[in-house]
Amino acid sequence: MATKRKCEDGKSVVQSADSLRALLSSAITSHDSAEIALLHIMHQHDFDLSMLREILSEDRTDANFSNVKYEAIASFVGLEASLQMADIDNFTLHRSRIPTTLFKSILEDMDIMQTHYGPPIMHETGEARSRFLSPIFNRLVAVFEFAFRNLPESLLEGRIATGGVEYFFKAFGSISLLFIEFKLKTGSAKERLDAIAQLIAECDAGDWNNARQGFRVAVHGILCDGDVFEFFQFDGSTEPPTFRQGRDSSVPRTGMQLPNFTRTATPRQFVNALRPICETIFDLMLNAYTLSLEAWHTRSAKKGAEEGRPRPSLDKWGRAIGFAHEALECFRNAEIMRQTRPIDEANAVVQQAMEFLKHSINEVPIIHKPALIMSGWDGTEVETV
Repeated sequence: MATKRKCEDGKSVVQSADSLRALLSSAITSHDSAEIALLHIMHQHDFDLSMLREILSEDRTDANFSNVKYEAIASFVGLEASLQMADIDNFTLHRSRIPTTLFKSILEDMDIMQTHYGPPIMHETGEARSRFLSPIFNRLVAVFEFAFRNLPESLLEGRIATGGVEYFFKAFGSISLLFIEFKLKTGSAKERLDAIAQLIAECDAGDWNNARQGFRVAVHGILCDGDVFEFFQFDGSTEPPTFRQGRDSSVPRTGMQLPNFTRTATPRQFVNALRPICETIFDLMLNAYTLSLEAWHTRSAKKGAEEGRPRPSLDKWGRAIGFAHEALECFRNAEIMRQTRPIDEANAVVQQAMEFLKHSINEVPIIHKPALIMSGWDGTEVETV
């Protein structure tokens, strides 16, 4: 029985554990680390993840993407390691204005986190800082109801782990946004580059996983050292894959920094710096949501053509996509209006955008919406429990 065949994208499909084990062994011998070997195999072959996990466990092969070094992975995305990111292209960052009430809820939750972990200046671990920042993601992802899932485990379970990945968001099953934290207040340029190397590896693995399921969407990554947020985009549809850094034309630097509010007269500067960060992250989520809708629509149409029968859900996908584009345009326009028009006009457009987004989410055929816990609240009954 053949152990390999070709799939549509030209990759060899590895069908037996023995063949995959041989490929892995050869790749590890030929490359500097097991992590880089795995990425090479992913670029050249298609295989079952569970089979790889079993091999890694049986052969006691350790691999951790947090060990990947920039000099070893830069060429994967067409960059020259010696230039230390000076050769990276940019993509334009946007702000999608969020309701002020939503932003206020993020700050209120951060104050709760302060009671748990103290203010940022007292954080001695990345975990404490991550939990302090968690309201940003908790509140923003809730806007999309159940369209996103946070899967904070490693893409490849078992003896291969990612380390440092705090959020691993999937939109309808396709990995679309991940957030990596590295050492608080990075001590050197090399540490930052190696954190970016881990992000490249994670995005590459996520893109491979998407492609196996028939999706082709850009994967966005957020890197944070506790104070500075940087944004990146990975596109695996090009050869080599394209890795770009986000840039806001109104900001002279690529990173967005949170000031230390314990060293200022009031936390107002922190509040004012946090809102653009939240709205940039929200825009990336909106974009990821819209691209994932389009990918699902394309895959559904393709399956229908292959099966020779219509797909009844395509009309709903089309409406969901249309509303999503309307929402994205309105959220971005509201931010532009905030700069030039009366704030009430901008806020009115935000509310319209929220309605468009809700309509889009309601049209998506595959979102499973379990009952909210609070739907079981009966004030009178609870008093007697």
